[in-house]
Amino acid sequence: MRLYNRNGWSSGIGQYLDTRCLHRSLNEFYEIHLYFRLEENNSTFTCDPFSSSDDDRCPWITFKTQRYVNGELDTSYNGRRADVVVPNSDGDFDLVHGVFKVDEILQGVQRL
Repeated sequence: MRLYNRNGWSSGIGQYLDTRCLHRSLNEFYEIHLYFRLEENNSTFTCDPFSSSDDDRCPWITFKTQRYVNGELDTSYNGRRADVVVPNSDGDFDLVHGVFKVDEILQGVQRL
C-alpha cells in the first residue's frame, strides 16, 4: 500500500480487522507487525521515534473502535498500540511492532 499527498499527521493507511475473532478471544494476545518506508520528494528519510513533531515523528498504530451503545454508534480512539522498533534506517523498510490483549472492551466492539 502507498499513501500519496498526505496532508495531516492523522492521515494514514487504515485497515479494519475481522472482529469475530475478538468476540471469542477474551484475555488472548495478538501481535502487530507492520513494515514501512517513508519518502518525501522521491527520497527516503528516517523518522525520529522520540520526536513529538508532526514533521519527523515515526508512525504508530491507533485503534479506532466502534460499537453501538443505546442504538447510537460510539467511536473511540486508542493510540500508540504499536510503535516503531529502533534503530530504524534510511532507505530500508522499518518495523512497527506491538502486542495487545483482548479485554472486555475490544471483545465487544463491532468495528476495529
